[in-house]
Amino acid sequence: MNNTNNKKSLIILFIAAIISVITLILALLNLRDDEKHEELLIEVNKETKVVDIINFTINPGDEIIYDIVSNAKEKINAKVEVWFTGVNLELEDVLSVYAKYNTYQTMQKSVTDCTSLNKLTFNVDLDKKNNYFELIFVMSEDVGNEYQNKEYDFDTYIKIIAEK
Repeated sequence: MNNTNNKKSLIILFIAAIISVITLILALLNLRDDEKHEELLIEVNKETKVVDIINFTINPGDEIIYDIVSNAKEKINAKVEVWFTGVNLELEDVLSVYAKYNTYQTMQKSVTDCTSLNKLTFNVDLDKKNNYFELIFVMSEDVGNEYQNKEYDFDTYIKIIAEK
């Protein structure tokens, strides 16, 4: 009788351990889904055009990260310019953007401040292996529920210019 109780206890303990592991895996997968991550290819020294940024629904406290990938074939020092048009002015203190490359990070700027006359500009070293930087959109946690689950639509321009 005692041996049967031990087997039952071990089976219950094993089932509980499996449930715990599955719950942990699901929680980790859900954390990864919270970080929205996209990839865009930009050609070096090409005419500036509107970049198609998709899935732009962001909630207070969220970040959306875009890997901006260049087609650099050799090592170059590049000047990067980012700006927006058609941004709703209500986003002035709500939605910011910054760029990150290795350990370097630009200052955050409101998307309403990044215009063709006041671009987010920085220099980056690119080559075939290290050919990208991150463009990160951030919505402040403090903006409140009125900005939850809203879709934002504006034109994004990114230009990568190889410096000589």
